[in-house]
Amino acid sequence: TVSLFPKRPDPMGFDAAALMRNDAKTATPVPKTRDERLRDFYAQHSTALEESTPWQLQQTEVKESQELRKKGNDLFEAQDYEAAVEHYTAAIKKGATSVLHSNRAAAYMMLGWWQQALRDCKEALRKDPNNVKVLERQGRIFLALDDLDAASSVVVDLEQRGPKETFNGSERPALSVRRLRWLTEAARQPFSTLDDCHAFLEHYSSKAELISPLGVRLRKALLKGLVERSDAVDNQRRIRPALAYNQRSVELAGGQDADEIEELIPYAEEAVKVSGELLEDFPEDADARYWRGRALLRLGRHADADRQFQEGLKHGDHQSIKELQETVSHLEELKRRANVFYKDGNLDEAIQLFSAAINRDADCEDTRTVATLYYNRSAAWRRKGEFEKALDDANMALALHPKWTKALYRRGILLLECGRYAEALTELKVVQRADPTFDDDLQDWLRRAHNWLAKPKHAQNFYKFMSLPMDATKEDIKKQYRRLCLQWHPDKSDGGRERFEQLQVAHRFLTDDAQREEYDFGIWTDRPARHHTKKRDKVKDSWNDKNSNEEDAPRNHYNWGDRHLIEDEKVESIYWGEEGCPAWLREKRLEYQRKHFGEDYIVP
Repeated sequence: TVSLFPKRPDPMGFDAAALMRNDAKTATPVPKTRDERLRDFYAQHSTALEESTPWQLQQTEVKESQELRKKGNDLFEAQDYEAAVEHYTAAIKKGATSVLHSNRAAAYMMLGWWQQALRDCKEALRKDPNNVKVLERQGRIFLALDDLDAASSVVVDLEQRGPKETFNGSERPALSVRRLRWLTEAARQPFSTLDDCHAFLEHYSSKAELISPLGVRLRKALLKGLVERSDAVDNQRRIRPALAYNQRSVELAGGQDADEIEELIPYAEEAVKVSGELLEDFPEDADARYWRGRALLRLGRHADADRQFQEGLKHGDHQSIKELQETVSHLEELKRRANVFYKDGNLDEAIQLFSAAINRDADCEDTRTVATLYYNRSAAWRRKGEFEKALDDANMALALHPKWTKALYRRGILLLECGRYAEALTELKVVQRADPTFDDDLQDWLRRAHNWLAKPKHAQNFYKFMSLPMDATKEDIKKQYRRLCLQWHPDKSDGGRERFEQLQVAHRFLTDDAQREEYDFGIWTDRPARHHTKKRDKVKDSWNDKNSNEEDAPRNHYNWGDRHLIEDEKVESIYWGEEGCPAWLREKRLEYQRKHFGEDYIVP
C-alpha cells in the first residue's frame, strides 16, 4: 500500500553531505523550484488516492452522476433552468464530462448568464475538442456577447468540420450553421432602419437573447428607429380633403391614394412599449429613459416624459436629456408669452414669438407643442387677413398631429376664406360627423360653406377683398376699413379711385346686418345642416354587391348607421363602449340638440 503522505523531501532539494563526498567529476544536480515540488507532491497524492479507491465506489458515483444529469435534462425540458443548473452542477462534482458542461452551458444560455455559459463551453471543448454541438453553442454565446470577431472564427470552424446537407447535388453547411453565419454578418451592420431591426428580431427574440449585450444594442436601435419614424418632419405627408372615393377606383389605381395620412402615433406607442420592456431589465439605463421620454412627448404626455427625464438624470449626467428639458421649458415659456400678445391684440409680436418657438425646436422633438404653436400662429395670421399663410400653418399642425379635430376645423374655415368652398364643406362635414357638439358655430360655418359653394364662380368676395375673416365683428370691420382707407386713399397710393370706391361699397355692405346675413347664408339662413344624422349609401359597385363586410358601430352609439363615421379617418372618433358616453356628455348633447333642432329631435 502506498502511503498517502510520503516523506517530505529536504527543503533544499539535495543532500549536502553526500555532495561533499562526490569527486570533482560528478555533475552538480539542479535544485527543483517550489512549483515543481508541489506538483510532484499532488501527483503522488492523486495516484495514491486512485489506487486506494475501491472500484465499486467509482461505479456508484458514475451512476449518481447519470441520474443527476437525467433529472437536469427533465428540468431543462420543463423550462426550470435554474434547477437544471443545480442538478448539472451536482453531476459535475460526481464526475465531470464534456456532455455535462455542455448541458449546463445550455441552461446558462437560457437564463441569459452568458459568461458562465462561455466558461462551461470552453471546459467542454477542452475535454472533447471534436464536440461540434458545443462549438456551435460557443458561437452563439460570442454572438450574444457582441464579440463578433470570435463568433466569425467559430462560424468558419463550423463550416469546415460541422454538419453538412446536400442541396442541388452539392454539400453546404447545415441550417443552424448558416443561420449563425447570417446573424453574425447582420450584427456587424448598423441597425439603421426599422426594417433591419425587425428582420433581425425575427431570428433573435428569446428573452435571454434580448437581455444579452447584442440584444440590448438591438433594442436600443429599434427604440431610436421607432421614435425617429414617428417624427413628422422626416415623414412629410400630403394634407388633402377627405373627398369620397369608391372601392373600384382605389383598386384600379393600385391603392396609391387609399391612405391619405400615414399614422405616426403607433410608432411612438410601440416605442413606449419597447422602452418599458427594456427598463424592466435595465432600470438604470439613462439612454432608454431618454428615448422613452421622446416617445411620450410625441404622444403629448409631457408629465410622464418629465418623470422619465428626472429618473434618467438620477443615474448619470445625460447631456441629451438636459438639452431636451431645456428645449421643452423654453417652448412653454415662449408659447405663454405669445398667447398673451395674441389676447392683447398685438398680432405681430405674437407671430414673432410663435415663430421663435417653432425655430427653437427645429427637429420637432416636442411634436405636440410645436403642432400647437403652428395652430396658434395660424389663428394670428387669420386675424391679420393672411389666409394662405394661416392655411399653411393649419396644414403643418395636422401633419404634426394627425386627426386633430381642432386643426381640421380651422383648416375647413381657412379653406372657405381662401375660396376653396368644396374642400371647406368636406372638412367641416367630417368635423360634424366626428362630434356634432364640437363648436356652437359649426352650424354657421356649414351653412356658409353650402351658400358660397352655390354662388357663381366669380362672385364678389368682400371678406377676401378687405382681408377680413368671415366671422369678423363690426368693430373688426371698422378698424380694417380705417386702416385700408389710409392705405388705399387716392392721394396716398397709386391704386386709383376705383379700388377706394369698392372699399366704400364693401364697408357699407358688411356693416348692414340684414345684407350681411343674406350675403353669408343665402337660402341656408334658417336651414339646419345636420350631416351627422343622415345615412347615405355611396354608389355601389355592381361587381361587389354581395360583399357586406361593413363595420357598423353598435346601435347604442349616437352615430349608429352612419357609414361616413367609418370612412372618415381624418379625426379621432370616440366609442364609449356598451355603456355609452358619460352622463354629462349625454346631457350636453341633448341640450345642444334641443337648442338647434327643437324639442322633438331625439337621437337614439
